[in-house]
Amino acid sequence: MMERKSTSTYEPFINFIIIDEITTYILGVNCGGGAVDGLAADQSYTSGSWGCVNGLTGSQNVHGNTGNYPNACATFAYQDPSNRIKYSFTVPNGDYKVTLGFYDNLNGYDTRISNIYINNNLVEGKFDATKYYGWSTCGTKSYTTAVNGTTLDIVLERQPTSTYEPFINFIIVEQVG
Repeated sequence: MMERKSTSTYEPFINFIIIDEITTYILGVNCGGGAVDGLAADQSYTSGSWGCVNGLTGSQNVHGNTGNYPNACATFAYQDPSNRIKYSFTVPNGDYKVTLGFYDNLNGYDTRISNIYINNNLVEGKFDATKYYGWSTCGTKSYTTAVNGTTLDIVLERQPTSTYEPFINFIIVEQVG
């Protein structure tokens, strides 16, 4: 058997290792309800955390539910008479995918129309969930946004032509970059 000899007088060693920490933020909220479908129970906003900024008002609909979050589609948050819903999330800087879930049980178009803002930017004007998805159907809208501070704000604001106040069933905030 042949023995292999090292020609080096030095043993290999490592001076340092750089570990790049990857921080990923993901949070799903069942707006106006308890923890269901892997989503957290709704809460009021406190600094450094997340929640509904202008108080919680919840409701329960009685229709069948569809989609990936059937139990979350059974509750929703709405604001009356403020005509505005605001959720804030304290998050690390980065790029985020924001998914909003809607299930409107009102039968008719143009009854609940909202403008949707993310970090003060209008991302969807005159949004009508019933017109977009159909009556009593759970659907989602996703948007991407950059956070260069520590807060991600989501606002749904009633359109003047809307018969009813804005609403939202669930929110999922996921860091993507």
